[in-house]
Amino acid sequence: MAENVPADFRGFMAYYDSVHQHPVNRLFHAFAFSQAIVAIVLMATGHLVVGAIVAPLSYAWAWTGHFVFEKNRPATFHSPVRSLVYGFVWFFFLAITLGRGLRWGPQPAST
Repeated sequence: MAENVPADFRGFMAYYDSVHQHPVNRLFHAFAFSQAIVAIVLMATGHLVVGAIVAPLSYAWAWTGHFVFEKNRPATFHSPVRSLVYGFVWFFFLAITLGRGLRWGPQPAST
C-alpha cells in the first residue's frame, strides 16, 4: 500500500483522511493526539521522563482505532514522519471544523 500513497501534501492528506473514516477511529485519534500534546507540554515543562512515557502510549489509541474499528494498517507503518506531522494537521483541521474536516482530494465538478 505504501506505493499508492501520494507524495504531495494535498494527496497525502486525502489519503490520510480516507483511512480514518470510522467515527470511533476518529475519536480514538482525538484521544491519541490530545495525549501526544500533553506529552509535549510535559517534556517542555521539564517532566521529561513522564512525557517520554506518555508520548508513545498515545499510539495505543490510534492503532486500536485502526486494527479494531477501521480494519486497516496505520499510515505510520509506511510513512512514520509524514504521518506524525500531517496527522497533527489533520487533527487540528478536524478540531477546528468540529469533525467535519475538509475535502483534501479532488473536488467534484459543479454542474
